[in-house]
Parts: sequence; structure tokens; C-alpha cells
Amino acid sequence: MKFLALITFLFFSSSLASGQSPTLKVGAPYPVIDAKHKFYFQTEKNIVTVKITNELIYVSIIDKASLRQTFTTSYPAPHR
Repeated sequence: MKFLALITFLFFSSSLASGQSPTLKVGAPYPVIDAKHKFYFQTEKNIVTVKITNELIYVSIIDKASLRQTFTTSYPAPHR
């Protein structure tokens, strides 16, 4: 995580130092699902998220181009 923060800082600081303003692209907001265990996968066109809570397993698909959530569903988590 610290490595990602360092890379982000270096990217933006080098962009600002060269006089260019950074361009950020954000998608439409969608409900946040917080979970203890989170997994992210990517396909050619999508980002697939799997989030596991004590009660449910959530699966969401986000379109890479528009950053819009195109699908979400949940399944009961198996009880141990």
C-alpha cells in the first residue's frame, strides 16, 4: 500500500512540476460494499469485484471504459 501511495505521489508531483495539470476520470457513483475480504480481477473490458462478509458474498462488474457498475449480485456465505 505504501508503494502505491509513493508511485501516485511521484506521478502527480512530476506532472505538476512540468506544468501539466493531471487529468482524472471518475465514473458515476454506486453503492459501496465494505467487506473484510475483497478481491479484484480484470478482464479485457471489465473489473470484477468479489467481496465477502460474514453473511454474504457480493459480486460486481464494473466497465473499464466508463467506470460504471454494470452488474451486482449477492449470494449467502457458507457458514463454518
